[in-house]
Amino acid sequence: METNKTIQVLDVSGLNLIITSLKDGTLIVGKAGSVEAANIEGVLPLNKIPAAALERVFVVADDDARLALTVDDVQNGDTVKVNETGKMYFVNDDTKLGTGNATDAFTEYAVGASAKAAFADAAPWSGITDKPKEFPPESHTHDADEVGVEAIPEATIEAIINGTYTDE
Repeated sequence: METNKTIQVLDVSGLNLIITSLKDGTLIVGKAGSVEAANIEGVLPLNKIPAAALERVFVVADDDARLALTVDDVQNGDTVKVNETGKMYFVNDDTKLGTGNATDAFTEYAVGASAKAAFADAAPWSGITDKPKEFPPESHTHDADEVGVEAIPEATIEAIINGTYTDE
C-alpha cells in the first residue's frame, strides 16, 4: 500500500530569508522548543527549570533520614537540614547517596549564629589574645539594683526558710 507524501520545497527567496534571519539573529536554530533566554519574560514555573540549575534546601527529621536520601531526592549543591540536630549539610558527592558511603556525600557547615558559635568553640585557649594572665577569685557582693533585680525583703526570706511564706 503506497501513501502519498507531500514534499515542501523552499524557493530561493525563502532560503535567502532564512539565511538573512540566521545572520542577523532573528532566527535561532536549536533543539525544538528551545527559547533564547533574552526572549523570556515573566516568571518561569520551577518544573520548567532543570534541577541542576537549582540549589535547594531539604529538611529531614534525623540523620537516618539524611543518609537514606538518594539522587531522586537531592543532588550536588543542595543543602540538607537535619531537624533533630539543627545541623546543615552540603551535598558534595551525589554518587555516594543511598550507599554504605552516604556519609561521604555530605559536608557539614554552619551559618549565622551557629557558625559563630562553632568558630568560638573551635578556638584553642592558646589562640585567644589579650587575656589576663591570672584569674584570681575574689570574694565580693553586689547590691540587687547593681545586677538588675529587686531586693527580697528579709521577712520574705525568713518566711521561705521557715515554710510559712504565702504569695499574697
